[in-house]
Amino acid sequence: MSSICYAQPEAWLTYTDSVKHAWGGANSKLLTAKQQKNFKGVKYMPYDSTFRLRGQYMPIENADTVRIETTRKTVSRYLPWATVSFSLHDTLSTLTVYRGLDPWSEMDLYFVMFNDLTNGVTSYGGGRYLELQDVDESGGTAILDFNYSYNPYCAYADRYSCPIPPKENRLEVAIEAGVGY
Repeated sequence: MSSICYAQPEAWLTYTDSVKHAWGGANSKLLTAKQQKNFKGVKYMPYDSTFRLRGQYMPIENADTVRIETTRKTVSRYLPWATVSFSLHDTLSTLTVYRGLDPWSEMDLYFVMFNDLTNGVTSYGGGRYLELQDVDESGGTAILDFNYSYNPYCAYADRYSCPIPPKENRLEVAIEAGVGY
């Protein structure tokens, strides 16, 4: 169903450097001055091409808007957009892809919130986020590159309200890629 897709680690290094700078730079607007003093930085697991996968992309027709609880006990509105099925370590998994509907939502069109077996061990306990790459809706495929998975803002600062990954996006595999803990 899915196959490994190899990418250039150079692009990943550029990406991780930009994220580290955004959070830890002296001009960062993401953290208060007090939080910057205690901030230990953004840590990435080593790049691993095993976690760059081509999955089967299936649009969801006529989906109803869903309300997803956030870390601050509010709700945000999302539209289930598609599902992506893939196989990793002999485990078949499916993730629901969402589109944010609230006016303040900055979520990309192909937004995935997920939990996996690393949460609270080697990654943030509240789950991580990912945007799909190279989506081919007509061909029914998309790239899931978990090396680009990232923590929600609330992992670093409690003033943010972040959507909590829904139950259907809890993976029974360890995603040992992307932002670590």
